[in-house]
Amino acid sequence: MSLPTDDREFAKMMYEEHAEHARLHEELRAAATSLVIALISGSLAALFFFENQRHGVAGGLVICGLSVLGIVLNVKHYERYVLHRDILRDFREKLQQGLSPTIQTLAEERRKTHEGAWPVISATRLHLLWLVVYVFTLGIGGYTVYKSAARDIFLECQSILPVEPRGDGIATPFALKCKEVPENKSPPTRSSAT
Repeated sequence: MSLPTDDREFAKMMYEEHAEHARLHEELRAAATSLVIALISGSLAALFFFENQRHGVAGGLVICGLSVLGIVLNVKHYERYVLHRDILRDFREKLQQGLSPTIQTLAEERRKTHEGAWPVISATRLHLLWLVVYVFTLGIGGYTVYKSAARDIFLECQSILPVEPRGDGIATPFALKCKEVPENKSPPTRSSAT
């Protein structure tokens, strides 16, 4: 049974509107990703100008925070895209009522043919690939925090590396000892240690 003319026009208008909203959220996700990645890149580049390890920890935390923000923005835009996609699919189904079966199944048959030709790529979810970018930058931020904190610890420790040959003649260091800090003094900082 075909839709009345007024209903068909309304359904067509709503289909187009939700298709535009779905496209908009995909464009906004791409723009947000570009902005967040640019901020992360700038933060990472800024770390090379600071020699103080505490700036490294702060910079790593900024990178982690921006990565989490990117993940949240990505998931939110995908959620809105799915909402509009599902609504437009409902309107499309209504618009297809009364069409011949050949026309109704044309897109589905083409999709099956395409997915058969590209099985692995077709099965890959694009929104998950976007998340991989942020998981990678989150890892970079975490690694930066870890390395900066480790550098802070090692700057406050003195390495005593007496060499003791093993049975095979290879010399190995066997101890790492922290400096003794008098009770009334604070530990040395990097600037005072160098």
